[in-house]
Amino acid sequence: MRLWSSLIAISLSLVLTPRAMQAEECLTLVQAVKKSAAIDPSVGAASARLTGAEARLLGVKSEWRPQVSGFAQTNDGPTGIGDGRTNNQLGITVSQRLWDFGRGRAEQASAAAQITKADHTLDGAKNDIATSTAVMSLAASLFGKPLIIFAR
Repeated sequence: MRLWSSLIAISLSLVLTPRAMQAEECLTLVQAVKKSAAIDPSVGAASARLTGAEARLLGVKSEWRPQVSGFAQTNDGPTGIGDGRTNNQLGITVSQRLWDFGRGRAEQASAAAQITKADHTLDGAKNDIATSTAVMSLAASLFGKPLIIFAR
């Protein structure tokens, strides 16, 4: 499906571009692949997944550092704590993970595996775009004019 959408986008851009501009702005195959990868949404989505996986690994590693959090609570009226007078509470909680019976190591391994998977997905998306762009470039050079492909 991605191949067809990329082929349609490239075909339409070639057809809708005036002939004078096509002659002046003839792209090499490398330039066309770079341009296609820059605008294709599948590459952007794969890149975002990679960034998210890297952030998850950072979050998992940060659980071993001291954690500081705060809280605030206020109660007023007869449903409050005690005898119904205003009761305000503020607090700070400090915690440190000392031992987790191997859970942290497993979470780090899982997060690292997600980074590897996201990296392969990004490479696959870039390869798909390069393939579809090369096929379209080859077809255009063989037939001497842009091809128009309609998806169903």
